[in-house]
Amino acid sequence: VLAVRGRDFGKALDVSMGESVRALASTPSGDRIFVALVGEERLRIIDRFEQSVVGKVKLPGEARNLRMDPLGRVVLVRGGGDSVWVVSVATDKVLGTVQSAWRDDLPLVLPDGQIALVHGDDVAIANNETFADARTIKNGARDFWQVLRWNGFRPRSAALDEPVRFRSGSTPPDSNAAPPVSIAADSNVVPPTGDRSRDSNTAPRNAAPRDATPRDSAKSAVFTVQFAAALSERLARDAAARVKVEGMTPRISTTTRAGKTIYRVTLGPFATHAEAERIGKASGQDYWVFEGAA
Repeated sequence: VLAVRGRDFGKALDVSMGESVRALASTPSGDRIFVALVGEERLRIIDRFEQSVVGKVKLPGEARNLRMDPLGRVVLVRGGGDSVWVVSVATDKVLGTVQSAWRDDLPLVLPDGQIALVHGDDVAIANNETFADARTIKNGARDFWQVLRWNGFRPRSAALDEPVRFRSGSTPPDSNAAPPVSIAADSNVVPPTGDRSRDSNTAPRNAAPRDATPRDSAKSAVFTVQFAAALSERLARDAAARVKVEGMTPRISTTTRAGKTIYRVTLGPFATHAEAERIGKASGQDYWVFEGAA
């Protein structure tokens, strides 16, 4: 399995699998790659930072194709016949099985976590916890399905094109900061991201101290685990209440995007990507690891 960097086409990953690769799917952040090999009844998981296979997922049968959830919560695995296995990215375990024909567009994980399935000419929407059909869209399979984030074509604010100005003596934001959160107009929850905006809360007890002395970037890299980003404090607190790892509880911080307050649920930062991954998996919840401190 090879990967190249988009900015200079240099090699970013080179891992020998030993056998022929049938299919692969990367998480949205690109930090992990799920790989199905010919003749194997399991998925292998490559960690981009470790440059090696770091885990395996046992399957009910041999995988024939893979499809990643656009928000990185689950992987859909095509099995025999119309069987599709749902694998959790957070726990690396099979959550259940749904029945669907496999097409270029379907089955598809929707933004709310439900799964659109092909049943003949109809599309069935399966519950993301029980996997039972919640509703059916008659003749829905005659259309091509694609998930879009609709913003209503709102006029672009002129303020967005104004250059950034800093107060005298202030320090510019980290140039390595991740891109801003994208908010769906009709959504109450946004996906975890690597956003590192200044928040209104004090640093958690488990946070690494911030050293103002310039250091080599490779040595000073830290990693943060994010579990949720919500548009209401109640939803964020509900998400935080479900997470407790080794005595640590997440912090809730706030940032503003597109005029809306976002409540982020995070743990860290941690000194290594492997430690952040270990904490995320130990939580048993969906999570997202990004480089940097929240």
